[in-house]
Amino acid sequence: MNSSSTTEPVSPHADATTPATSPQAVIPAGDFGEWMRAITASLRGDVGNDVPCGTCVGCCSSFWPIALRRTDAAVIPLIPIEHLIDPPNAPSGLRYMGYEADGTCPMLKAERCTVYDLRPQTCRDFDCRLFTAAGLSSAGADKALINARIAAWQFSYATDDDRATHEAIKSAATFILGPARALTSIRVPSSPIAIAGLAFKAHRVFKTDQYRERASSDVWADMISAARAFDEALHPDSAPTTADRPT
Repeated sequence: MNSSSTTEPVSPHADATTPATSPQAVIPAGDFGEWMRAITASLRGDVGNDVPCGTCVGCCSSFWPIALRRTDAAVIPLIPIEHLIDPPNAPSGLRYMGYEADGTCPMLKAERCTVYDLRPQTCRDFDCRLFTAAGLSSAGADKALINARIAAWQFSYATDDDRATHEAIKSAATFILGPARALTSIRVPSSPIAIAGLAFKAHRVFKTDQYRERASSDVWADMISAARAFDEALHPDSAPTTADRPT
């Protein structure tokens, strides 16, 4: 999850989103506290996410370009060259895999991943439960399968603190979609995945109601500081300096 997307190709179908309504069906999303720990470990690079996808291939068929890093070198030769994208000004070693005209991944055949054992780290890390955690109803207008799964996920809670943390993440996303957008001097995330990612990283700002009494610009500044602290805690040896961080 990255709250900044300065080099990421954007789907022509992408849009912003709104807070979620009640789901029409229920699919257990697992214990929220365990999910928090697992997705943090995935972001740290320890493991990939273990998402109970079942037969869903939503993330493989939703007009999403896939980031390819140096660590994905084994799968890159298997990708059709016409689907390899080299964005201008991208960090060294970063490429993207595009999608077919119908939005599906070129490596998806008969609704099965043909490179599953070698799939990119982006695919290993992706977890659509993040949108549910942020209280968002949509990952984008062109992502019907994912949106249906977002509406269906339902977390359980082992502790009151886990439930409070979930509410804090949703409050962070609501702030981004509302008060933050009224601030004309800042650039606010507009894509659902960037909104959800920032809300996840900066949720501690919303663990109490004190933010309601503060100026929106101050709350936003605290969110950015919290997100940076989260990233630095994941990779303390490689955290960028202030000058190196994207804006």
